[in-house]
Amino acid sequence: MKSLKHIILLIGIYACSVSVYAQKDGTPEMVTDRPDQSESSMVLPKGFLQAETGFIHEKTSELVDNTNYHSTLLRYGLLDNLELRLGNEYLRSSRELAQGDTTVQGLTPLTLGTKIFISEENGIIPELAFLAGVALPYIGREEFTPNHIAPSMRIAATHTISDLFSLGWNFGGEWSGENSETSGFYSGVLGIGVTDKIGAYVELYGFLPEDHKPDHRFDAGLTYQVRGNLQLDLSGGLGVNEMAPDGFYSFGISYRMPN
Repeated sequence: MKSLKHIILLIGIYACSVSVYAQKDGTPEMVTDRPDQSESSMVLPKGFLQAETGFIHEKTSELVDNTNYHSTLLRYGLLDNLELRLGNEYLRSSRELAQGDTTVQGLTPLTLGTKIFISEENGIIPELAFLAGVALPYIGREEFTPNHIAPSMRIAATHTISDLFSLGWNFGGEWSGENSETSGFYSGVLGIGVTDKIGAYVELYGFLPEDHKPDHRFDAGLTYQVRGNLQLDLSGGLGVNEMAPDGFYSFGISYRMPN
């Protein structure tokens, strides 16, 4: 676990300390909603299809280990200001118990959603978008699916600090599908243009359950744009308080069509 923390901290230090350069590209900019936990305020251009997928390994405690072999989000630009979203994961959850280890694996609930562009950035007013989605019951492995539809919603905002830096934040709520309790979500992310192809970020985010202690986390990562419609990413995160997981690391790939 110490080696994982060292790797994540090195990613964060590098993301904060590298020299930065402006990005200039005449093609439509490819913006993804991974690897950070904040959703961007930019809607996918009309007629474009974008697949964002990755591998995630998370250590939630000394006895619990979770691995997402594919965490996939499909996005489609339906209108100039609206995109459709479809998400799913294949999860392997392992637990060390006194009577022996146990492992459960399978598909998580299918999630359907949309992102709606609200307004462009204007002075101190950030660029804004609204996201809404539902996790569907009875689709996926029984141990991972909710008993009822589990809705979620967020406001996503982006402030342009300079040609090199941007600041984004999310705030919203989600429901488990098991009861009426609301869990709030917040995030704040600093994005950095390292070179024309490399981006970096550092982020603080967390969950605010209605009847439980909050769960605060930190993460950082790098993205590499192989070409205009293909991006690779690497990220890692740590728990900030006792309610949070020990940490995670992730790598992924995003592809947009048409080129």
